[in-house]
Amino acid sequence: MRNLTSILGSRQCRSFIMIFWILLLVFGGISLISLLTMDCRPSFDDTLCRVSIEVVYSRLKTYFKTLFKLNYQLTF
Repeated sequence: MRNLTSILGSRQCRSFIMIFWILLLVFGGISLISLLTMDCRPSFDDTLCRVSIEVVYSRLKTYFKTLFKLNYQLTF
């Protein structure tokens, strides 16, 4: 539990959380705008949004793997 607290309090993790909230607000805003303007939405918008989400997910997964791998190496 102490290691988790040190991870969550680290500067890298705080910057990641800030970036995560910014991305959530941006993608959430795009989703809300696309729902409000559903009639005039282009057909490629869904594919573009899905690809963007997949890219963000893969980058987050890689970031977390690196973060926990680094923490494991520093702990032992």
